Amino acid sequence: MPPSPPHRPGGRGSHRSPRHGAAPRARAAPAPCRRAARAGPRPPCRYHPAAIRRPPAPFPTHPASCLFPRRRRAGDTTMRTRTPETVMHEQYALPGTTLEALETFLDSEANAHGLDFMGAHGFLTALTVGPRGTLDDDALAAFFEDEQPLPDAAASDALREQLRAWQKSIHAVLYHGSRLELPCTLTAHPTEPNELSDWCVGFMEALFLDEDRWYAADEDEIADLTLPMVVLSDLVDDPDLQVLRRDRKLLKDMTSQIPELITALYLLFHAPDA
Repeated sequence: MPPSPPHRPGGRGSHRSPRHGAAPRARAAPAPCRRAARAGPRPPCRYHPAAIRRPPAPFPTHPASCLFPRRRRAGDTTMRTRTPETVMHEQYALPGTTLEALETFLDSEANAHGLDFMGAHGFLTALTVGPRGTLDDDALAAFFEDEQPLPDAAASDALREQLRAWQKSIHAVLYHGSRLELPCTLTAHPTEPNELSDWCVGFMEALFLDEDRWYAADEDEIADLTLPMVVLSDLVDDPDLQVLRRDRKLLKDMTSQIPELITALYLLFHAPDA
């Protein structure tokens, strides 16, 4: 496990977020995602402008839980059956201490090349729901911009294994039809970056790794389902997207849909006949 970096006053690693069960302390608005600031905006995406002119596609009507139905309790009503869902969650659940250590490192200055904690969750989520499906060596290299994450090779290997375990825990949630909770609130600002926009930057970074494979499935549907992440990430340089971002009501509607869109994308790529 990588060593914990020094405390950074006002930094995003300097508080306990709501996902750990403690109320966050007041802090300044987060700075723009380091990766997004370095990379700059991308040229207009080939399909998203068309999505703006179309009404949103309806979400799939079947729940993800149909992939693996829950078992009923047998016999005595006090007896609890360990379902495949609970077994998989237990097998791949990430310990809270590991998650906190990852948050501390990813949001620190020691993480010179990787995405921050919010961006990392978005990155792993997109890998999981998209055609790649896993955090392989190529995706790990892209996450750290082809650089060694830590000076010590053993610590770098341990960090990579923690990220792989985190990705597996995300997959376990989606595989059994549970709603994937984001590690940030589903709120966005028309002009200011925040934790959700950082999450979307990470999501789009993973999508860009396999852009052709993402859109090969169904260009129109993928454009619809990823539109909120495209708009909030602010990585695609298109005036029409900026118009959407400045529409506060539309922005609120889009952010509230993100968990359902994640499920819909997972089903589209990994259970197309469900």
